[in-house]
Amino acid sequence: MPAVPPPAASAPPVCLLVTVGAGARGRQADPAQGLANLLRMRNPSRFLLVPSRSREAIQTAERVLTLLSREVRTAFEPWSEAQPFLPIDRHDSMESTRMVVAAAIRAARQRFPDAAIAIHAASGTKPMAAGAVLAALDEGVGLVEFGGSGHSEGAARPGRETRLPFDAARWRAERAASV
Repeated sequence: MPAVPPPAASAPPVCLLVTVGAGARGRQADPAQGLANLLRMRNPSRFLLVPSRSREAIQTAERVLTLLSREVRTAFEPWSEAQPFLPIDRHDSMESTRMVVAAAIRAARQRFPDAAIAIHAASGTKPMAAGAVLAALDEGVGLVEFGGSGHSEGAARPGRETRLPFDAARWRAERAASV
């Protein structure tokens, strides 16, 4: 595997919050590998994993960490010493996800005041993705992204990850200008 590129010198540090679901159950499904590939590609200064509370999603988050090189894994920030992840209680609820991701955003801002906060909301259920986007918009996060990977049978295909960013700061500016 090629070495992880260092962050650009002029780029501000980024704290990436990543939702984690259990993953689709297709032949090519490996959500942990896909998220590990994404984190290698993104190479954030810091990242937090925000899985649903399901056993499968927690196992996926744990596996993501085992798949990362030490260099990338050191950017992982556990929620607390006793609890590595901040779990979403109800993966089928936009509101539950919005509340948990908003709390994670506020905590990340306190812990890393110089970092730009970004949300990667591709893993998990549709309500998890929608709730994460709503939290990002509510909390003033400037970048929300999803990932593409050439889905097959409803499952992401590891090794084909691409970033699909949404500039939430620009969206807010356009809305403010239209008022």
